[in-house]
Amino acid sequence: MVRIRLRTRLVLSLILTTAVLTGASLLIVQNYLQNHAKKEIFAEIPTSLGVFEEYSKHRYETLQQSSDLSADLSNLRALMTSTDDATIQNASEDLWKLTTCNLFILANPAGKIVALHSSTGTFDRSAAGASLERTLNAQQPHDWWFDGRDWNFDQYGAAIWSSSGSAC
Repeated sequence: MVRIRLRTRLVLSLILTTAVLTGASLLIVQNYLQNHAKKEIFAEIPTSLGVFEEYSKHRYETLQQSSDLSADLSNLRALMTSTDDATIQNASEDLWKLTTCNLFILANPAGKIVALHSSTGTFDRSAAGASLERTLNAQQPHDWWFDGRDWNFDQYGAAIWSSSGSAC
């Protein structure tokens, strides 16, 4: 058997003791910081939710005002007097660009879609018509539509022409 000198044993035991104490200290500090971070996050959640709710409220109000303004445009009113869907589709493209919406829909008072513009180009009239009918029948101002991707639909985001001449 190999004999290890006393000095070597002492140095090895000091190295081992230092490594164990350093590792234990790091674990204690990590655990403390992790618990402290969790407490901070949980303390800030109500504030963050309040800010988010306020932001959402303002966003929906802005969308409603934008929809109201869009629906009251004289060129949109004149456009919606036409009974030709192709004319409305072509002429409404400029209005869609003004709104900066990803999905822009114009419908007649019966709920029939007469113009549809989509930033992805994948949302077709039949899917939009079925989704719009479901949303209007349920009398929901907000709904989720799906065509391979999720669309967060708000009635503010679609100008649906009613007999009163305002956006619904």
